Amino acid sequence: MDYDVIIVGLGGMGAASADALAGRGLRVLAVDQFDLGHARGASHGRSRIVRQAYFESPDYIPLLRRAYALWDTFPADCRLRRVGCLMLGPDDSRLVAGATRSAEVWQIPIELLTAAEVTDRFPQFAPGPGDVALFEPDAGFVRPEETVAFLAARARTRGAELMTERVHSWEVTGHGVRVWTPMARSPPSGWCWRLGPGHRPWPRRWRCPSASSDGSSTSSLQPGMRLGSGPT
Repeated sequence: MDYDVIIVGLGGMGAASADALAGRGLRVLAVDQFDLGHARGASHGRSRIVRQAYFESPDYIPLLRRAYALWDTFPADCRLRRVGCLMLGPDDSRLVAGATRSAEVWQIPIELLTAAEVTDRFPQFAPGPGDVALFEPDAGFVRPEETVAFLAARARTRGAELMTERVHSWEVTGHGVRVWTPMARSPPSGWCWRLGPGHRPWPRRWRCPSASSDGSSTSSLQPGMRLGSGPT
């Protein structure tokens, strides 16, 4: 079987990519060296903040608005909980000034509060005399582990193949991209095999198509799978 896309890593970004691409009808293989839901990346724990008034750059806002719309289509335990986000600091700090700029550029509803207003409205905080706050009412948080599990499960139902296996290298060739893992080997001829007991295992290799200048693409056979939904 050929793949249009090979994804390395099945945290939030990898699971969402596998789900979205499989939903578009692409042939997707997603590989992670650890089991789904592990705590060795950035998609574990009980919550992650989601906001639109991005202090990093206003360029993120179109992507965030699309993400907000998609969050609302998820099951209840995976949806964005809009509880608001309070950002504190000097008015010329990167955080407050950057978030204010993004909100102004994209007309995102925010409230600017003085230190006294913060203390009155949010008594659990004690801002310094030179601090101000930006409150974004439409910001909130999501449950990352539940969301990754949902996206990975839906990616499978959409035809993606998910595998627990380590990728140790990859290479770009004239015919595509080869991805290597330690378990078996799939030669360029399109055959694949697994070595029997007592043999040193070859790396397993997948090839993912890459487009040429004329828009064509090439790829080759899927190897046997150690874990996941495919054959062994």
